[in-house]
Amino acid sequence: MDLSHADVTAAVDDRHWRVVLGHLQATFRTGGFVRGAELVARVTTVAEEAGHHPDVLLRYPAVTLTLVSHDVGRLTDRDVALAGRISEIA
Repeated sequence: MDLSHADVTAAVDDRHWRVVLGHLQATFRTGGFVRGAELVARVTTVAEEAGHHPDVLLRYPAVTLTLVSHDVGRLTDRDVALAGRISEIA
């Protein structure tokens, strides 16, 4: 299903997620590299369950996650659903 920018913005937690150049992006301040790696590990678990995977940038002291459905080149319900699961973790 095609989702508009407004649809996506309304469906995700605006404390975390922004639509940037057709992708969903969130940066989580973790305060340290180890805590960032722990967040990435937890995200990995839910991403594997969903069969949908974010692009991950792990840097001190934050993790940036970017979602887009690469197979169709746009945002889909899969991205919105995974963003919701990630927000629950954060």
